[in-house]
Amino acid sequence: MNPKTFFKKQNLSPLIQVVSSLIIIALGIVTLTLGIFWDFFYLVAIILLGTDLVTRTFAFFTSKRTRFDWFGLLFVLGELALVVILLLHGLWFKQIMTLVFGVWIVFNSCCRFFAFVIAYRDRLSIRVYLFLDGLFSLIFGVILLSNWTKTTYLVNNLIGYYMIIFACFQLFSAINLLSNNKIKQSIRFPLPIFIAAFLPSQVVRTANELVKNDQSILSKPDEVADDTNKVFVNFYMKVKGHEQFGHVDIAYEGKIYSYGCHDPFNRMSQMLYGDGVLIVANQSEFIDFEINQRDKVMVQFECELNSDQIRLFKQGLADLMAKTVVFDFPYKRDSDCRHYLTRMHAANVEATYYKFTEGYFKTYFVLTTNCVLLVETLFQKTGINLFNINGIIVPGTYYDVLNTAYNQENSFVLSKKIFRKTLD
Repeated sequence: MNPKTFFKKQNLSPLIQVVSSLIIIALGIVTLTLGIFWDFFYLVAIILLGTDLVTRTFAFFTSKRTRFDWFGLLFVLGELALVVILLLHGLWFKQIMTLVFGVWIVFNSCCRFFAFVIAYRDRLSIRVYLFLDGLFSLIFGVILLSNWTKTTYLVNNLIGYYMIIFACFQLFSAINLLSNNKIKQSIRFPLPIFIAAFLPSQVVRTANELVKNDQSILSKPDEVADDTNKVFVNFYMKVKGHEQFGHVDIAYEGKIYSYGCHDPFNRMSQMLYGDGVLIVANQSEFIDFEINQRDKVMVQFECELNSDQIRLFKQGLADLMAKTVVFDFPYKRDSDCRHYLTRMHAANVEATYYKFTEGYFKTYFVLTTNCVLLVETLFQKTGINLFNINGIIVPGTYYDVLNTAYNQENSFVLSKKIFRKTLD
């Protein structure tokens, strides 16, 4: 597959979006009235597991190897046992998935309570909302877990409502496009977190497959032209490790604005929580560092905003910077170049580091106050909003938002480019 074909703009017709949205709404209503989600999900799971089992079994007995693959045999036998159990005890599948859903709800409530603690410490006005949100989620999660063998219908109804709400947002967006964007405020509904979280790693895998067939994808970024109406949103990804979930930053007038937990002396060891640090760097040098020295795949969306949106964007950027002070990173304490800012400094990337004196970004939390929130906060100023249903945002969520916008007619997203390290 040619990368130019894969990343080509699809120009999805608003009429197709209207039809697909109406179909999803109808499926949501059927799910609510007949309670068929779990039966449908069960059928899909059996088909997917059965197909994978056949494929792996065929590959196991036909592949040539120097020694017997015990791990492969155990995997095939384990998958076979799982298929047999699901076929004999279909109800178990529904009950176990309900249990998983309840655990997820409780986990989400714990994240909200942790965000509340941060907001309380940093004296943020949102702290009351975070506490109530966490409390409501905890109560609902406990209800599911307390009788998870009999509450499958609750999850079925939640998914039905989710489908209807998701489709209504898509329908609103399509109607707005048909009316030549008469409604300037754009609100987008996110993908489910389980899909969005792993979207960046899937993009990387696709890019790596393209590389095998087309060397033209291996290139350095072009020099960034100064354009006061253009904003660039960059996604950096790897296949494995914590970086498979991706990182996102925003660039304007040749400068990168990248937010993260970059102070190793004031954070948790796993970079889940700590002082928030904003990097303001030369765009070309920063991107070159990420691609060629850190071996990342980058997808860049070029967005064109109108004069009012640019004015609001610049105002939001100024408000953001007004809450910062320069962070003088102690390079001498990292003589082995183990940490990110030291390695960037050693690579001669022109950059200044900042910490926040107040506001949301003073404290970084990987699931809420993260790199995505910085991009979302700045884009909110332009009238482009993400409807965040569960408080947790990951780079894949925003990737899908921009990718969807890119594939719409008359979109503010002009181009989508992919960059990867040049092979020697």
